[in-house]
Amino acid sequence: MARIHTLSVTLQSIRPVLLLMSSRRMDCFMLCTKCLEQYTELAQFKKIYVLSTGCSSEHSVLIQSFQKRHDNVVVIEGNSFGGGNPLPAMLNIIMRRHAADPIVKLYEDVFVTPDWLPRLLSTYRNTRSNPRRAIVSALAPISRTGRPFMERLLRAHYPEERELFPDIPFLHNSIAHRFLWEKILHEQLTQKLLEQRNSEYILRPSLSTECVLFDAAFTRQLLPFPMERDDAPRPDEPHIVETLSRLSLQAAVNPHCLVHHFAHQSVEKELRKNISLDDLWWFMLFGKGGINPELHFHTLKAAPHPSKRHSSYKKPKLHLIR
Repeated sequence: MARIHTLSVTLQSIRPVLLLMSSRRMDCFMLCTKCLEQYTELAQFKKIYVLSTGCSSEHSVLIQSFQKRHDNVVVIEGNSFGGGNPLPAMLNIIMRRHAADPIVKLYEDVFVTPDWLPRLLSTYRNTRSNPRRAIVSALAPISRTGRPFMERLLRAHYPEERELFPDIPFLHNSIAHRFLWEKILHEQLTQKLLEQRNSEYILRPSLSTECVLFDAAFTRQLLPFPMERDDAPRPDEPHIVETLSRLSLQAAVNPHCLVHHFAHQSVEKELRKNISLDDLWWFMLFGKGGINPELHFHTLKAAPHPSKRHSSYKKPKLHLIR
């Protein structure tokens, strides 16, 4: 009688589609793509779609340059979709085309850190068999998803400053944003956040969608994105949150998969006056976004596409280091 072998799904065998949404923040797009190239094996993505909406001609040149550097990048221009915000229509078309693929969604003002993709894929692999786990999310410290993690950290490390912001209104308080970014850039706040005792993932009934991953099961529930929200800056996020709530589904947030969200719309103007973008570039590219590679759950970088592997290539293994 033949023996049945159970084959485990490797992180390298999961080939998601990346949706990178770009609009008016040219400097953010430059840093976002630079971080992607520095900290990601982009060949692991089946396709990378840059959804360009309202970009200037100079911004479009940068997008085209990114496309030329990578064979799997496709640029979708929003001006061919008529007036208003074309993002819902663009998402509907692309997600129907890739209805069977895992999808990673990322905004241009979100900057990834080392090993973000293997960590996101690891949580996806470990939760994909549970029908209640609809979506996997990275952790952006300054976001609605990051708020409970930051509350605990601020009480532990900055109790006096914490009292100045009794509700920590991340989305609308420019002073709180400035305070947190100064701690992130200059006082290793990111590392303090990672040193909190957290499990591999934490379940949440709702989330903000700076960097998320979902597969065909949730894609079927999401489509179509409603067109009546075409004037909202991010019309996809409320639809995702409402779908989670309507179906009583959960999001798995990986607190060790860090990304940084910079340009919150309501505070962006004041934040740019007080936080040096030169410091931000240095922190993300040379400070690795505050990630200390000697600590925490670690995975090797995702393997290159099979067509680019050398004959002596050996499959990397997951391991833990301290």
